Amino acid sequence: MESTKSSLARIKIKFPDQIWIAHIFKKFRDIRMEIEHFLPYDFENSIGNSIIEIFHYNIDLLIEEVKNHKSVIEISILEKDEKRVRFNVKTKDPFLLYAII
Repeated sequence: MESTKSSLARIKIKFPDQIWIAHIFKKFRDIRMEIEHFLPYDFENSIGNSIIEIFHYNIDLLIEEVKNHKSVIEISILEKDEKRVRFNVKTKDPFLLYAII
């Protein structure tokens, strides 16, 4: 039987403290985050590229925290609502990407 619906999975990952995702989850305990895509951007320099969607009541503060984190090289806001943001982020040490591949 074929299905056109996407599969959803919930996984628990312990992120290293030095990456932005760990920082965000520690500072904003009540966020919901979906990783839509993640790809290698530059293997030689260990840079990953991800499209992330985050739901939270204080989106502006959350965006500033991500932008100012030392592991973030570049962030581009793709969509933003009052309690939701979707962005493209390039990061050093793409931990999640390496864990999957």
